[in-house]
Amino acid sequence: MLCPPGDPLRDTTLNNLALALKTRCNELDVSDDLNEAIDLYCESLRLTRLDHPERHVTLYSLGSVLCSRFMHTRNNEDVEEAINLCQESLAALPSLHPHRHFSYRWLKEAYWSRWTRGPKAAAQRPRLSEISIA
Repeated sequence: MLCPPGDPLRDTTLNNLALALKTRCNELDVSDDLNEAIDLYCESLRLTRLDHPERHVTLYSLGSVLCSRFMHTRNNEDVEEAINLCQESLAALPSLHPHRHFSYRWLKEAYWSRWTRGPKAAAQRPRLSEISIA
């Protein structure tokens, strides 16, 4: 076994494996890898202490893969969970933390995905003929 249950580095190992699967999914478009990456990130998050200094990374990483799956499946629950996780990752960091931009980046991606691909996306966007330039 790569890193058995109870090992103090299991959360980090699962996080790294999930990242590798997400990367492979992006390159080879294998949706099974994306689902497995989500499972691994969830398990890693479950094992990561609430006060762990790198917990925000797992939060926004899980948000990013859920957003990716939403882009394939249009399952609104995925993008809503991605938004919640990215917001949670921001809340876990001090306002001047140098890595907040990662959380903001994935939060922006999740909102953008929901707006452009969500179930009400076409109805929410104005038609070009309805837009006027002042």
